[in-house]
Formats: sequence, C-alpha cells, structure tokens
Amino acid sequence: MTIQRNTETVLVVQNSTLWLSAVFGVIGLGLLIAAFVSGDKRLARPALVVGIFAVLCLSKYTFVFDSTQRMIRWKTLRFGMRRAGAMPFDDVKDVVLQSEPGKSGRPTYRLAMLTAQGPMPLSNGYG
Repeated sequence: MTIQRNTETVLVVQNSTLWLSAVFGVIGLGLLIAAFVSGDKRLARPALVVGIFAVLCLSKYTFVFDSTQRMIRWKTLRFGMRRAGAMPFDDVKDVVLQSEPGKSGRPTYRLAMLTAQGPMPLSNGYG
C-alpha cells in the first residue's frame, strides 16, 4: 500500500498488483508466440497457465479520504471487474489491523475499516 497524495484535506492510498499482472501477461504472450512460431503446441498449456496468473494478479484498490467533504471514495479493480463507491466518515466505526498466519509461521497483516455492513479491507491480500 502506497500513499499517492497527502495534503491537508485529502489522503489517497493505493494498493496495486497491476505490475505483476503485466509481467505474467508478457511471459504468457511470449510462450504463446513461441508455441506458434516453433510449431510446438505443448507450449500453449504453460502459456494458458501463466495467463490465468496474469488475470488473478489483476488488482488495484484506490481509497480517497476527503476531510472537507468527510467522505471516503473508493475504486477497485479485481479480476477485471470494476467497482466504486463512497461512504461518509461517520459510517466507519473503527480501523483495525487484521492478521493471518503466514507461510513461515509469522503473521501477515492488512488494514480494514469496520462498518455496519462488516469489515472493508484496504487491500485484497495480507503482507
């Protein structure tokens, strides 16, 4: 998660894995081109698998905290689907640090806002 803009009235935070999706996309495209140029159709299956990883990594979360309007606006892109919304500051009951056990046994974390509708994570993954 990175801070894109921080002024006296607006804070914009963003979490994106678009770069990783682009890397997988280029690798998948290279494998697909190699399959057709060489005539080796066995390369098409790995190209498809890498392409699936590219779609799975297609994620971008943007949150805009506007203190003058007392609103939080968000835009998300996940698996190619876009969503957007807004809510007043008063709907946020708390901001918490959620944890989950990591692969090495050490916990990983992410920020989430608690609302009446449930927790709203500021990212799709733990890190």
